Amino acid sequence: MHIIHITQCLGGVEVYICNAVNACAAEDNSTSFTIFAPKDFRCNLKSRNVNFIHWEPKRSINPFSDISFLLKLIRHLKKLPEDSIVHCHSAKAGVLGRIAGKIAGFRTLYTPHAFSFLSAEHKFLRSIYKFIERRMVPFTDLIVATSESERKRAIKNVKISPEKVITWTNSIFRPEKSASESSFSNKNYICTVARPCYQKNLDMLVRVMAIIVKSTEIKCIILGAGHYSPQKDHLVKLIKNYNLDDKIELIEWLDRKDALQVIAGSKLYVSSSRYEGLPLSVVEAMGLGKACIVTDVDGNRDCVENGKTGAVVPVNNDAFMAERIVNLLTDESERKKLEKAALERFNTFFNLEITGTNLFEVYKKIKTDMFSSSEGSNNVYKN
Repeated sequence: MHIIHITQCLGGVEVYICNAVNACAAEDNSTSFTIFAPKDFRCNLKSRNVNFIHWEPKRSINPFSDISFLLKLIRHLKKLPEDSIVHCHSAKAGVLGRIAGKIAGFRTLYTPHAFSFLSAEHKFLRSIYKFIERRMVPFTDLIVATSESERKRAIKNVKISPEKVITWTNSIFRPEKSASESSFSNKNYICTVARPCYQKNLDMLVRVMAIIVKSTEIKCIILGAGHYSPQKDHLVKLIKNYNLDDKIELIEWLDRKDALQVIAGSKLYVSSSRYEGLPLSVVEAMGLGKACIVTDVDGNRDCVENGKTGAVVPVNNDAFMAERIVNLLTDESERKKLEKAALERFNTFFNLEITGTNLFEVYKKIKTDMFSSSEGSNNVYKN
């Protein structure tokens, strides 16, 4: 079997593809892969049967550039094995990859990693993105959603038939805690991994911190304020306006090992996102045994069980999030109980050692056209 992954994104999508490749290679080491990705794509691949082809389409819609990339993609795909399966990721690569895959005669899968229309700040732009997603349905053999919320949104908003959508939850191998201490080991802090942008809604977290510091001595570390952070300057100014320069620390990019070390040393993990697919950073925090306080949006609510492994709060309800954070910071017994439950939930639903086999079965079934109406509606994962 030959599996082709197409993406223009890094970050969480990069980790997803890496994990997907490693999981499938573990099931059948004869499986080969081609990955179309930006040149900065980095991941720890365990398979040697991987061919990288670098491509970097622009994030925004650009008809001339997009058509050029589409034609190049078609030419590349036509040179690959006839039994290949194309798996496209995120918005731009999802559109170009599915069109190219169909023209090249391949079965095509699509993982949104949060649908593009959720990222639109204005109603008109949101309607355009939603229209594009719906027009792409005929080019899609199967949507592989990252969460149950994403699966339901595909059916409701994209209008794709239920038998053409399944869920393979974002999964990782359980992260290991480092024996060495980081520079944050002796600090009292909560943390999040989030680039400053509309999606991550870090304005909310700044406002929450402004409430928390009135009653609790705590810092907040924000990891990921480097690559493509369109609202970084705004965020720095907001932190200054709230006089939180000594309470909120922005860190650009750390390698994964160091980032996990920071998460492992935190009191709590927090997400203030407006939307998600299924956030790997929350999954990683759970795998490190951390209670998580997250906003009630797609992906977040699929990870965290409210009151059992953390707390789920309404978006932009600053006071409620602040209250839940303070309660767990001051009630160590309750926090420890949630931490234990978070790790148990990770091991049950998000551990790649358990879920990896499911993804390989998806590829085998799509290759042999075995997703029938009755079978396709069954999810690979349910929580």
